[in-house]
Amino acid sequence: MLKFLMLIILCSVLPTNHYDSSFNNYTRKLLNNELSEESLIENEKCVNLANEFEDLLNNYNNTRSVVYTTINGYGGIYIDNENILNINQTEENGVDYMAMAQSINDEEVEIKVNNVSFSLNYLMDIKEFLDKNLSYKINSMYISQAENKIFVSVSNSGDINYINEQLSSYIGVFDQNVIVYTIEENENELTSSIKASQTIYCNEKTTFFAFGVA
Repeated sequence: MLKFLMLIILCSVLPTNHYDSSFNNYTRKLLNNELSEESLIENEKCVNLANEFEDLLNNYNNTRSVVYTTINGYGGIYIDNENILNINQTEENGVDYMAMAQSINDEEVEIKVNNVSFSLNYLMDIKEFLDKNLSYKINSMYISQAENKIFVSVSNSGDINYINEQLSSYIGVFDQNVIVYTIEENENELTSSIKASQTIYCNEKTTFFAFGVA
C-alpha cells in the first residue's frame, strides 16, 4: 500500500482545455463507494503492466521506419471496471499485441484485445489540429481511449458545423463519428478536460488511483 499511496501523491489533476498528448490514458471507473484491498492490488498490477506494455511498444516502433510508426493501427490502452487490461487495435493492424503483452505479463493480469475504428495516432492528429487551430471554439476536450473517440464541448451548434468543416478541409475524408459533441452555453472556469497522464477518483471513504480520462 505504501507504493500505492506514493503513486496517489505523485498524481495531479489539471482542469484545462489542453493536455499533454504525449501520455496515453488508462481508465478504471469507480463502481462502488467501497473498494476492496484485492481490487486495489489488481488495479495496480494492471497499471504496471500498461506502463511496461507502452515502453515495449515504443521500443518496438522505434526499430521500425518512421512511416510504419505513423500508420500503425494501435488504438490505445485502458483498464476496465473488471480490472482487465484492454488493448485497442484497428482491423488492418498486423501486430500481435496480445503476444507482446503476454510476454511481459508476469503477474498474470487478464488482457483483452479489441478491434476499434480509429488508431490512437488518428485521434491524436485530430486533437492536435483542434488544439492549434480551433481552441477558441472549444470549451473543453479530451480523448477517451476506452470509447475510441474525442469528446468536445462547445457553446452552440454553429461551432460544431464550423469545426467539422475545418476538419474536413484538413483531413479530406473525415469520419464525424470520431468526435462526440456536447453543447454548454456557459463556459465553466474549470472545464472537464484533464491532463491525460493520471486521474484520481475520490469520495468520502475511498481514494482510488488510476490512469486516464474518465
